[in-house]
Amino acid sequence: WQDIIDEAYAAFVGIVAEGRGMSEEEVRAIADGRICTGLQAQEMGLVDELGYLPDVIERAAELGGIEGEPRVIEYDNYGGFWEALGASLHRPDPVEQLQRLLHYHSGSPLMYLYTGQ
Repeated sequence: WQDIIDEAYAAFVGIVAEGRGMSEEEVRAIADGRICTGLQAQEMGLVDELGYLPDVIERAAELGGIEGEPRVIEYDNYGGFWEALGASLHRPDPVEQLQRLLHYHSGSPLMYLYTGQ
């Protein structure tokens, strides 16, 4: 397992170094598994700007030359056949939907996305 982790880490360091214009040594100095805030990541040179999803959509539209309101498609990941089947049998609870809506618009929730790659 350690070989897989080491290989993934080396690939990560190389990608970040190339993408951010940093040396691999600079990346290794900060890529030690710690969790950082957006501001800390910006100070370390890992991100250019801080913002929320609407800011990202607006910037992507600018970069893509999209005029007017961009169309955004959001995908849900049900995790597999059984989860999708369960979701299709589940009747949405209005309270649950409201909680999700409030959570989405309540600022910057702490989130972690692992894609499995």
